[in-house]
Amino acid sequence: MPTPALVRNRTGGHTFPPLTFALTHRTWVPLALAALSGLLTAWTGTADIPMPTASGETTIPLWQLLTVGVGVLPALGLHSTLRTLEEPGSDILRRAERHHLLWLSLASFTLYPTISSTLLDLPDTLIVLRSLSAWLGVALVCGRLFGRRQSWAGPLGLMCLSTYWGDGAWWTFNARPYDDAPSLLLSSCLLTLGLSSLAATPWRLSRLLTPWRPLNQNRSPSGPAATRTPGDR
Repeated sequence: MPTPALVRNRTGGHTFPPLTFALTHRTWVPLALAALSGLLTAWTGTADIPMPTASGETTIPLWQLLTVGVGVLPALGLHSTLRTLEEPGSDILRRAERHHLLWLSLASFTLYPTISSTLLDLPDTLIVLRSLSAWLGVALVCGRLFGRRQSWAGPLGLMCLSTYWGDGAWWTFNARPYDDAPSLLLSSCLLTLGLSSLAATPWRLSRLLTPWRPLNQNRSPSGPAATRTPGDR
């Protein structure tokens, strides 16, 4: 497949064509899943799902589980069959990745709450929005550590842990009231951590994990040492 040409922007730099980036990442799949999740929530989102806990068993509404899946979708949308070429990519690809994540998150996080709000009331809809941002942050961190295809593992594991040991604890941001300050703060921190992980590219991580080297180690010799011949030794 030929490499798509870069587009020169107004500042003289180059950008990656947004449509080309979206097509290579099958953007229609996350959007379709977000819409289907919204329809399922509008149909039977308040149904109680039994879940095990440390003290026995409890039930949670179906929309809390669906919110986890929708929150993961933008992170999964960053996965591509060309990931081996994109990982060591330049700033142009990194910029296209950030733009793609931004508009895909806005589209998914607008589509799902809008459709599900036909059944959910305003407080529950606000909890959905808060939870979506937190799950996205966890998914981005998990995707950076284990690959974009495994972005779902972190949110799913955290959801199971919070349900099993949470029982109304302050850190169960997906179940606390919409105006709960600790939950809002925790969700903001998780989202910030996830967005920060986008800057942790494989190249930067390798630089951080590489032991410190003297600045002059890789410099070419200069001065008298550079002009010596084997006979000068």
